[in-house]
Amino acid sequence: MREYCDFDPSTCCPDFNGDLCVVCEDVSKLRDMIAGQSNSVQITWVEKFCRPYERIVEERTPNHLI
Repeated sequence: MREYCDFDPSTCCPDFNGDLCVVCEDVSKLRDMIAGQSNSVQITWVEKFCRPYERIVEERTPNHLI
């Protein structure tokens, strides 16, 4: 079974409504065995930059994925 988790902020800055551009994208894969079944999870983190306010915006990751 394969699952996908994407942590991608919206297209505009949540605080200032400025446009965001992609700075980097980090992809990792996690393989898990549960009761004899192999599960694969692909996790994608996207960092974006708000140009007008010069700040990086990223979505928070749930604690169980860290």
